Amino acid sequence: MNSYNKIRLEMRPDQTAGYVFIDFEDSNQHNGTVIEIGLKEEFALSGWTYMHVLQDTKGVLITGVEDGVYTLTLKQDKSDLLDIKYNLEFGDEESVEMTGITKEATTIEIEIGDKTKSKQFGGSFGGALLTSGSFTMMAASGGF
Repeated sequence: MNSYNKIRLEMRPDQTAGYVFIDFEDSNQHNGTVIEIGLKEEFALSGWTYMHVLQDTKGVLITGVEDGVYTLTLKQDKSDLLDIKYNLEFGDEESVEMTGITKEATTIEIEIGDKTKSKQFGGSFGGALLTSGSFTMMAASGGF
């Protein structure tokens, strides 16, 4: 995982937890385009949403993600299709190359670590949001 120009979003301060890294290629060509990034655990009652404005910051790193199966969604509302390449890294550094983000959510199922570990009822989200640069952001947490 590259250490250049990335935004770090910490879900939980657990150093043993997994991560999701979204690396947008040539993001500066689409400066100002808002990408809605959602992450929801398979059986959770709620999820987490982050609004990322594309700029010179190329990557979004979500850390402290507990083991489990998640649905990652990306969508934008600027055009029918935003022609941008991006790489997803998650779990044990598994990597997937993707192209294009639409107005309808692009949905990717990802598995991090051992999905059989016990979880709190309602999900496993919550934590801090650490950023650099100036852009709009939103976060929601759930679980009890």
